Amino acid sequence: MYEPIARFMSLSLTITRTLGGAPGVPEERVRLLRRAFDETMRDPAFLADAERLGSEIDPMGGEEVQHAVTQIMATPKDVVDRTQAIIAGAGF
Repeated sequence: MYEPIARFMSLSLTITRTLGGAPGVPEERVRLLRRAFDETMRDPAFLADAERLGSEIDPMGGEEVQHAVTQIMATPKDVVDRTQAIIAGAGF
């Protein structure tokens, strides 16, 4: 009964601070942006700045994010409604 809610919440938390594009972005542009993001996440100067600022860097790849978003968007409405009711009842 609660497994779909737990999965929905887990996926939602997994993709925090995600970068995304609108539907219809050309595939070549998506590949270019993903490659630039991945290269930034490996850039020694970027990582050194992040460490100096105390920022945790634990990126997800573009395909992984896309898969999670697809799963979230496919969550049945009753699961979303039950999740909202639980959160509202908990006073969040």
